Amino acid sequence: MEKIILFINTPATLVSLIGNKQYKRCARDIFYFTQSTICVKQLAYGILELLIISVFPELRDLLLGLNEKMRAPPA
Repeated sequence: MEKIILFINTPATLVSLIGNKQYKRCARDIFYFTQSTICVKQLAYGILELLIISVFPELRDLLLGLNEKMRAPPA
């Protein structure tokens, strides 16, 4: 298994809080998540949406309407 940089210099408090085995599993999941282009794009779109809503609060209803329209099944 490759060495994942998330395993290096881990805060001891975090590891003791959740356990070494759970921390390694979580770090591995984060690593594989960052390798998925689809997941990273979705994360970027979510962050962009939050940024737009923070900067332009008046666009909140418009963005929520677009999200609902995208989730609705095609007619």
